[in-house]
Amino acid sequence: MKKMNVAFFTSAARGLAHYVAHLLPEIKSDVNPYYVTYANQEVDILVKEQSDKVYQMVQNQSASSILEIVNFLKSKKIDLINLHVSDTVRRMHIQYFAIMSYAKYLKIPVCLTIHDVFTIESMYIDPAAIELLYTLGDSYIVGNESEKDKLQFYFNKKEKDITIVPHGPYTLFNKKKHTENSAKKELGVEGKKVILFFGQIRPNKGLKYLIKALPLVLEKEKDAILYVSTDLHLSTPELNDYLIRVEKSGVSKNIRMVKDYVPSDEVEKIFKAADVVVLPYTQVSQSGILNLAFAFKKPVIVSNAFSEAPIINGKMGYVFPSTDYKTLASCILKIFSMKDLGKSMGVKGYDYSINKTSWKNAAKLTYDSYKIALGKKK
Repeated sequence: MKKMNVAFFTSAARGLAHYVAHLLPEIKSDVNPYYVTYANQEVDILVKEQSDKVYQMVQNQSASSILEIVNFLKSKKIDLINLHVSDTVRRMHIQYFAIMSYAKYLKIPVCLTIHDVFTIESMYIDPAAIELLYTLGDSYIVGNESEKDKLQFYFNKKEKDITIVPHGPYTLFNKKKHTENSAKKELGVEGKKVILFFGQIRPNKGLKYLIKALPLVLEKEKDAILYVSTDLHLSTPELNDYLIRVEKSGVSKNIRMVKDYVPSDEVEKIFKAADVVVLPYTQVSQSGILNLAFAFKKPVIVSNAFSEAPIINGKMGYVFPSTDYKTLASCILKIFSMKDLGKSMGVKGYDYSINKTSWKNAAKLTYDSYKIALGKKK
């Protein structure tokens, strides 16, 4: 059977790029993928490794960009578009609506992979614009049941058009260049018990509760260190509040804050140096960071805001009530008190992600969603 030509419209860097880079190796058996992304964005090394067809054409408020994309769709005989919806796409909804409307005119169906139906940032975007964007889909992919419910309830999407595709583990980051010891030595945290917070600083990420928990941890574990790896360029205005909290915490010497974007080839050493990965989020739909932790066999501590909380608690890590920093501290101390337990939990998280949420399974479910969209082609 002839493979369909699929244009993946997505970012070339950070979370969405990492997601698609992991999906591509498994879905290539069914489709010819074309990676369409932003004109002036540096392409992540994982994308370069997994795709030899990267087209940097998307520009905001650019008629010439739209025409270039339309010509591309025609020349490559694209059968389907898989648009990965993020905050960037929502902000550029007019541009994307124009592109996808042309695609519909060309009778090219559209599958929307919606990584968050709502986000903190989407609260500042006209709801009518988001609704307009979501009308573009012939089929929809979301990460879990909760996100599916939002699409049905708020946007009146039909259940038969929505496919749940669980997020797979981010195994491509592990190039096996480091051991735990070599990673700790390179980061300058030898002999320390490392609590890792990784990712953007935003109000819903709950970092302030982790900062409040740290003094309680240090009462019993003097060698604990909180390692915060973030990208200040993408952090929200609340960043100053967090920096002030660090200074006032009384334990600032035990907090290491790395304030630059971490390239994909440097992620490995940060996760291998970690003894536990903490995700104290107050609101979340799905998390690439959780799947990074699973990929590196690290125990996790998550808030009860995570849909995965029931399967994590006591098996792959621990769960604490969102905002409850005292219980969070207790969970960290449990893992620190029994190193073998932490390692066992990390292995269970890895095994679960490989066996239950594999990219092979994600590719199959994604292809099923494509078939739903193609079934509507007129």
